[in-house]
Amino acid sequence: MPVAPEDWRPQGVDDLEPGAWDALREATHSVCVTAGAGAGKTEFLAQKAAYLLQTGLCPEPKRILAISFKRDAAQNLAARVRQRCPANQARRFHSMTFDAFTKHMLDHFRLAIPNAYRPPIDYSIAFPTRRDFDLFLKRHGRPDVSSDRFEQAIARTPLPFEKTVEKLCTRELLRAYWDDQYAMPDGALVSFAMINRLVDYMLRSNSRIKRALRLTYPFVFLDEFQDTTYAQYSLVNTAFRGSRSIFTAVGDDKQRIMGWAGAMNNAFDEFVDGFNAVRHALLRNWRSHEALVGIQQVIARQIDPDVEEVEARGQLEVDGATAAIWRFDNREQETQMIARWIRREVDEGRVAPHNVAILVRMRANSVEDELAPVLRDHGLTLRNLARNVGEIAIQDLLVEPLTEVILPLLRLGASARAPEAWSAAQDRLQALANVSSDDETVQERLQREIGEFSSSLSGWGTL
Repeated sequence: MPVAPEDWRPQGVDDLEPGAWDALREATHSVCVTAGAGAGKTEFLAQKAAYLLQTGLCPEPKRILAISFKRDAAQNLAARVRQRCPANQARRFHSMTFDAFTKHMLDHFRLAIPNAYRPPIDYSIAFPTRRDFDLFLKRHGRPDVSSDRFEQAIARTPLPFEKTVEKLCTRELLRAYWDDQYAMPDGALVSFAMINRLVDYMLRSNSRIKRALRLTYPFVFLDEFQDTTYAQYSLVNTAFRGSRSIFTAVGDDKQRIMGWAGAMNNAFDEFVDGFNAVRHALLRNWRSHEALVGIQQVIARQIDPDVEEVEARGQLEVDGATAAIWRFDNREQETQMIARWIRREVDEGRVAPHNVAILVRMRANSVEDELAPVLRDHGLTLRNLARNVGEIAIQDLLVEPLTEVILPLLRLGASARAPEAWSAAQDRLQALANVSSDDETVQERLQREIGEFSSSLSGWGTL
């Protein structure tokens, strides 16, 4: 039985801050929630999902659609909802990235796309580079056109090109690009930017699909909203503007890091105006101690002099100084100082080398090229998790389900004693085999197989 809204209590946590309560209980108007680092954005969305599902405000068979910019954010939110809701309720919470959502729509309703732009069923996903655009423009006699601007035109120009306000030469160039992509020798190549435009066209062309989408999802969450691109926001408008669907957009307006990828300059203002949304702010930081929050406030005031004060709720877990802001006259001075500081902290036993992380805003490969040689001079090795293995960044590869299965097994083969790796390997294989932890026979078999495999792997490494 549904819980009365006034009787509902947070799931798995003691309470919510006042701003979170206000934004959570708002179920008749769209809301825009701004929150800084450590404010519990994922937890807030999970609690709001639980509130809507458990009070019957989102009744069966209706669902909640949650769209995130990055895959790990979508996965983390889905996992949090599974922790906060029974399985029958969590199944009605659909968490995915923008790209996954648009590809899902394309694959299910491809035949609804007008024939002139409909991709073949066996299309492949393309990840075009600047060099690919440069080669296309040169091949079509337009080396004068900026590859960056052309890429933006692909992402932003609505279909069909024949009815856009673009100049005739631009329309013809865009049409030629799509024709080339569909006519590739090994099969059609379609980028996610193209998929976005195809789904937008489909929804504008077929009112029944749009109506079904709106009926299915009376509530829509937009996570990491500060990184939403103009093309993605255009698709949201096409799909839901003017409907009864209620939006909850959550993000940090001081952490917009995807401007280079077309992120909107004023996403929150446009959303408030376009969806008549109510603004709320989360003002507690559950992750950071007051020393860290103080530094964050200094930086935040440089971005917005009127920023509201944040309340620190994190516990201090280290002795001595916790954070500092360093200023350097040049890049060489910066790299030398970082290397010397890490070397000193390691030598004095305050930190192990593998526990030091260097976070960068962008262009991690360029930072590695500068910093790695200096660290090497101090006997330190830098591992860049943003580097690609094939077409996948190492940091993305490490959270792949298959990687999570393989890594504990590799650790067992490389180490004589690794109890944590043993437990992790058994848990992963148990989930992979879909067996119960209460089945002693199966557990004994898994332990035996893990032991045999690790011994074999260890022996192979000594050959």
